[in-house]
Amino acid sequence: MRGSRTTLTFARATFDQNRFVTLSRVSIAGGLHGESEDLLLFKTTYAVGAGEVLLTVVIGEKQLGTSLARIGDKVLAKGAIKKLKVGKGPGLAGSKLTMKSVVTDSNDMTNRTSITIMLEGGTAPAKHTLAIEVDEQGDSAIYRSEVWSSWHEPPLFRAGRYAVGRRAGGCGPGTHRGQVRGSSNPCIG
Repeated sequence: MRGSRTTLTFARATFDQNRFVTLSRVSIAGGLHGESEDLLLFKTTYAVGAGEVLLTVVIGEKQLGTSLARIGDKVLAKGAIKKLKVGKGPGLAGSKLTMKSVVTDSNDMTNRTSITIMLEGGTAPAKHTLAIEVDEQGDSAIYRSEVWSSWHEPPLFRAGRYAVGRRAGGCGPGTHRGQVRGSSNPCIG
């Protein structure tokens, strides 16, 4: 395309509890009808367990938007996505959940658009908030997301009785571990 400009900026590339997260923002000037387009690409993995995985996509900033979720060629939902049953963990392992959200700046108070992607039912809940500031009122932002599912085996415990809860000065802040009665090791898990 003559006279067009493409800018690619990596907003973040981090490791978070064995999940690789990549964010990329692409601005394309001279897009459809010579307008500028904003596109955010997001990729991560989600460790699924044996339970049902649920997906919620929230359009933020009091803007208008819609989403599409699919696995492969199978469309799971269009429109508002709230607590969508994606599937059971073992059946999802190794698959890619793809989402596309288009958010239009309809709020007169801000040009910021955002979505929040929430996943539940895996080994831990995941919440990712993505945001794009568009140039002017009425512009749209496109969010494309990929979530790769990985299988996570539940931890194996030794037979015995467990006291649930934290022991003072025991396993460290933010941990949820039990103590095996009769064991010298206060932290199990």
